[in-house]
Amino acid sequence: MLRAASLSLARAFAAAALTALAALTLAAPAGAAQFTSISPGLNHTCAVKVDHTAWCWGDGREGQVGVIGAVRPRTPIYVIGSYQSAAISSSDAYWCQTLVDTSVSCSGRAERGQIGNGSVSTAQFPQEVPLTGVTKVAAGAATACAVHTGRVSCWGDGLRGQLGNGDLVESPTSSPVAVAGLQGIVDVAVGLTHACAVRVDGQVLCWGDTDNGKLGNGINSAITRPGVPVTGLTGATSVAAGASHTCALKADTTVWCWGDGNTGQLGLGVPDAKADTAVPVPGLTGVAQLAAGGLTTCAVKSDGGAVCWGDGTAGQIGNGARANVLAPQPVSGITDAMQIGVGTRHACLVTKTLAPFCWGSNASGQLGTGATLTTTSLTPQLVQDFVLGPATFLPASLTGVPAGSTAGGVMQFNHLRLARRSGGACPKRGTLTLTARGRSSRQRITIDRTKSGCTVTGRFLLPSRSQRATKATYRITAAGLKPASKTLKARKQ
Repeated sequence: MLRAASLSLARAFAAAALTALAALTLAAPAGAAQFTSISPGLNHTCAVKVDHTAWCWGDGREGQVGVIGAVRPRTPIYVIGSYQSAAISSSDAYWCQTLVDTSVSCSGRAERGQIGNGSVSTAQFPQEVPLTGVTKVAAGAATACAVHTGRVSCWGDGLRGQLGNGDLVESPTSSPVAVAGLQGIVDVAVGLTHACAVRVDGQVLCWGDTDNGKLGNGINSAITRPGVPVTGLTGATSVAAGASHTCALKADTTVWCWGDGNTGQLGLGVPDAKADTAVPVPGLTGVAQLAAGGLTTCAVKSDGGAVCWGDGTAGQIGNGARANVLAPQPVSGITDAMQIGVGTRHACLVTKTLAPFCWGSNASGQLGTGATLTTTSLTPQLVQDFVLGPATFLPASLTGVPAGSTAGGVMQFNHLRLARRSGGACPKRGTLTLTARGRSSRQRITIDRTKSGCTVTGRFLLPSRSQRATKATYRITAAGLKPASKTLKARKQ
């Protein structure tokens, strides 16, 4: 009986542990970056803060991070002159943003006129597009479109009819042109060589290249003008476009897709699928927001979960693997997603607490984690704080210090790099001494071995009875390492 009871207790404990593990969610440390929306591109990412400033990171060689001379920043940097951003849309090597005053500006590559300012010269910081009353802007591969006063205008590459003005434009179109015949539009999305818009009555209208059925109207042999609704689809509220596929979110929270599904981006659960009219993604309901990019599609669910499907060869599904996924799969560790974006080979989201996470390829630093450029993340990683340095002293009131604590605050280390005395391996353990208001505490710490060397990451309480400290000193010692020390002033967040 005792043995049986022990086994029963052990099973109950294991079940409880599994339940606790399942409930774990990724969380941002105190003082971490906070964004209201995020948009991955080809090898860069941009996001908007609560204060309406825009921040970008990753490949900036063609101005796509909006800062002159920024080549490959691995953490977010402030976009020059950005102070009233409302939303941002990133693509191959440029981005466009809507501003609070309903105007539009773009930055980055412009050889096809995709900056929209009348020029084909690369823009190193945002350039104004001559449009007003804009409620949505979408950046495609080399074509951008904006919804303004219920109509749509596009600029950039029109070689396959994706400008929507009825012409196949060989030369760059560097200023907005009206898409013919569209009124009452509430959303727009642009892919590689096609674009789609949602009308207020729930109809989706697409134009441009019909290859692989990505316009959803059953036509596969001609370049079309807008005006033909997507077949079999009503009640749409938003639309998302990848390179060669399109998906729409309906008012009933289901997702319908069409076009090329060679990597599973249609979510139909079968390989090499194609659909030239809209078909529902099986079993997917309760969707609150939808995004697509490259050959991948992702969605935020109303319960806070996030799912992705399609191309996962760079880890952009976020499920811990490098493989294509034919049907929606949960993004690991995410339970409070608010908004998601998909680039060519990486994806990002912000949570309901405004914490940003990215995963997938980091070839140019586009994950924003500060990690080595060759690092790929198969699961979501927190975008490194652009406010906090490698080590920061935070006041206790802002860090969630345990109730009743008499500590003066928290010393937070974000990949603090330690120098080795010789070329040996990193030690596994070290000693951290924290001093504030004349009091000191010592504690053992774990030292991480990363591609950048020996590092320390974590949050540590300052000594007891050091309340109201305005500065604190840390000293780290370990065998084979040079001692690291510094005095920091309290940072008000």
